[in-house]
Amino acid sequence: MTTANSHGPANRRDKPLDTWLADAIHKIGPALNPDTEQASVALFAPLHPPVSPGVRCERDLRYGPLERQRMNVFHAQDAQSCPVMLFIHGGGFVAGDKSLPGLPFYDNVGAWAVRCGFVGVVMNYRLAPQDPWPAGPEDVGRAVAWLRSQIGAYGGDPKRIFLFAQSAGAAHAASYLAHPRFHTEGNAGLKGAILVSGLYDIAGMERNPMIDSYYGSDPSLYAERSSVPAIGNSDVPVLVAVGDVELAEFDRQAMLLMNALFACRHRIPDFVRMTGHSHFSQIFALGLDFHTELSDAVVRFVATV
Repeated sequence: MTTANSHGPANRRDKPLDTWLADAIHKIGPALNPDTEQASVALFAPLHPPVSPGVRCERDLRYGPLERQRMNVFHAQDAQSCPVMLFIHGGGFVAGDKSLPGLPFYDNVGAWAVRCGFVGVVMNYRLAPQDPWPAGPEDVGRAVAWLRSQIGAYGGDPKRIFLFAQSAGAAHAASYLAHPRFHTEGNAGLKGAILVSGLYDIAGMERNPMIDSYYGSDPSLYAERSSVPAIGNSDVPVLVAVGDVELAEFDRQAMLLMNALFACRHRIPDFVRMTGHSHFSQIFALGLDFHTELSDAVVRFVATV
């Protein structure tokens, strides 16, 4: 297993940091397994500075009655009417957390959001197999409803809430957009959504234990539980993102999502392909001063919708 010592900054030698990182990401490769995740954690964790004292973080705020229905809110002390970035982590539907003890993830996302002039919110949600479909979009709906009523107290603008979601989190976010029954206040309540390397066509995927644990063991239900093509009926602007060091399935999923959006809107959605990034590194890199392709695209997207 790769360790921080074998990938740490001391081994960069004479290469610029961004070039060295790109080489290391390609060496780890696109596979999704505990070893590649740990290697990516070890690669990026030493590069993140502590969260700035200028960033305030309110932890474990409850947006629902259950233990996993909590969020961390990051904001500047003087924040006023800032766009709100609600981040939904991945974890294969069965794992993941809004913050990882001893590691900068996903506090790096909240701190990055504040640095960009947003209020950052990092949420937990219920996990399979204890809580299968539709727990994910139900929790997104609860979190959005909480933000609409409460985020003003932290300097956020409840009329400018953006979902920012990756992997299984992006599947939950897309399900929320696609299926209005999860909108707790009559509409999505969103200004936009950034969907990064998600799963949108469950029916067309090869089955695996994580899919079965969340979506159920009956494949005849997968089409109606997918977010394509129904997401095309949503009027929420969407930015689609995928890395170029990823499994081909994520390219296929991104194309299906974009096709569904185009079929109803007759415009190509905003899209960014993150050069040199893997499934893990795209979010682990947020908050650094290099490999900023995703950050730059998100900031442009928020400014133009």
